[in-house]
Amino acid sequence: MPHITWCLTGPLTFLPIHAAGCYDGKNGPKIFDYVVSSYTPTLTALLSAKRHPPRTTQAARLLVVSQPATPHHMPLPGTVAEVDAIKALGNGTDRLDVTWLDNQEATTTALLHHMKECNWLHLACHGVQDTTNPIKSAFFLIDGPLTLQEITKQSFSHTELAVLSAGQTAKGDSKLPDEAIHLAAGMLVAGYGSVVGTMWSTRDDDAPIITARFYKYLIQEAGGDSSKAAYALHDAVAHLRNLRGENEFGSWVPFIHLGICTPPGPPPES
Repeated sequence: MPHITWCLTGPLTFLPIHAAGCYDGKNGPKIFDYVVSSYTPTLTALLSAKRHPPRTTQAARLLVVSQPATPHHMPLPGTVAEVDAIKALGNGTDRLDVTWLDNQEATTTALLHHMKECNWLHLACHGVQDTTNPIKSAFFLIDGPLTLQEITKQSFSHTELAVLSAGQTAKGDSKLPDEAIHLAAGMLVAGYGSVVGTMWSTRDDDAPIITARFYKYLIQEAGGDSSKAAYALHDAVAHLRNLRGENEFGSWVPFIHLGICTPPGPPPES
């Protein structure tokens, strides 16, 4: 399936273009039937995103951070199921080496330390967007917020993929529609070539389904190549859409991919 990267401006930045279509009939045309979609906040962000050679033999080092009960925030029990799905997949393959920071272990210092060693990152926690000072947008950990400002100050040499399983990680500011100020855009700036985020808060029991299918595709179908993340997410969202129903827009529409994508090559000749 062809791939397209959307670089939207103005009010269009708040619309889920990847889900556009005719839903009043059973067989109405929808964009997701024809293309795999990615987004970029700016062309500069896409051009400057780090490109990494496909991994063929070396295992991906995945750092998973889960915060099921962050102080002063609503519980996120679904993060436990997300981690279980990742661990189950990791136990069955040599292409995925998982490091897990859970609850009390998931401090800002520990996260920054392991981010320097791992090329994939999965954050299952609360996030907040600061529209007045975007660099202060942050992920909430057990000992407080980890801001984009602190993340972008670091020197990461192995960053490839960041999955932000937190509410509204790719939601912009309605007063500044042309400004790339959300958490997902910030992770592109930090050096992650491929980022999965959400346009609004997701349902707690949907994220584990997306997570399991997403990583299964990346490992089994893409051979651990994170530049195929857009196709992995397209597959995962299609699976969730089939489970929940096409008209359950609040369930499957929020999940989006940002950054670099390399479409899969043609199947080998028989």
